[in-house]
Parts: sequence; C-alpha cells; structure tokens
Amino acid sequence: MIPKDPDKKMTCGTADFLSAVKRASLLVTEDTKGVRFAFSKKGLVLTSRSPEAGESTINCACKFDGADVEIGFNPTFLIEALKVADSDEISIEMTMPNRPGLLKSGANFQYVIMPVNLQ
Repeated sequence: MIPKDPDKKMTCGTADFLSAVKRASLLVTEDTKGVRFAFSKKGLVLTSRSPEAGESTINCACKFDGADVEIGFNPTFLIEALKVADSDEISIEMTMPNRPGLLKSGANFQYVIMPVNLQ
C-alpha cells in the first residue's frame, strides 16, 4: 500500500499546512467530501466548495519537486495525521492523482493518504 518510487514531493511547514487544510475543510460537505490540492513549482493551492456556501481558495507556500499535479484528499484524514506529526516540517510524496500519497514527518512517522474523486 505504501507508494513505491514517488516522482513528486511537496515539503512544507507542518503548522502552515495544517492551517491551510483546516481552512479549506470549512466548505467540505457530505456531498463534496474532499479538497482539491494543486501542487506546482509555484506552491500549493487548495480549493473546496459547497453549493450552499460558495468556494474557497487557499494558497500555501511550499517546495514542490516534480510535474504539476492535482489530487483530491479528504481533509479530515489529513488533519488527524497532522495533529500528531512529530516534526516542524512534513512532506507528501506522490506518483499519480489516482494513487495514494505518503505523508512523512520526522524519521519515524509515515501516513498513507488515499485520494478521493472530486469530479
């Protein structure tokens, strides 16, 4: 289940990333279930929407290596992992938008993140 040979890697401050994910999750509903993460060399853009409340776009400064990618994640699962991350910096390693990602923090913390379909 742990992704092998990731070709994309995002590195970010844990507190900054947690704050961005929490803000993006405010508009997630039972119908939408996910937040869109757009990773690029320019940084990370998180978007979420709710038919009743509108849309949100949150920019998060990060370092990203690899080809640009958009992927959906359930923010609740990310928030739970980030709350117990044991380092000031996290990384997310990925291969493809429809494959799991791997969140890492410190030397001994790994958390597999399953993507969600946002279409």
